[in-house]
Amino acid sequence: MGCSYTLDWTTCDEPPETQDYADYVNLADTRSAIHVGDVQFGDDGEVYNNLIGDIVKSQRETVEALLEEYPVMFYNGNNDIVCHHTAVQEMFFAMENWSAKDEFLTTPQEVYYADGIDEPAGYLR
Repeated sequence: MGCSYTLDWTTCDEPPETQDYADYVNLADTRSAIHVGDVQFGDDGEVYNNLIGDIVKSQRETVEALLEEYPVMFYNGNNDIVCHHTAVQEMFFAMENWSAKDEFLTTPQEVYYADGIDEPAGYLR
């Protein structure tokens, strides 16, 4: 395909508003809320390069442990190539040690609409 943008398989070009995320995360109030002090967010590939060996490792057991103790929201984009919804869903099916697995998997999925938007923003369960 020749596209380098991996967050949406429907486009090859990174939307200009993608930079809004970095601008938001670098605001002083945001940095304070997420407890990173004066550390600035950078998207120079350093984090990716340092974690590349861990990216393909399953974190299912860690996620199961977290789900037992904390409310967690998972988000992944419907058109995301890297963290696609099918893989995340399969992780839930494969869970072995999460006490609420059966309840979660039998809960009907609902379409979520953001305020003022006519098309689905996502799905809730």
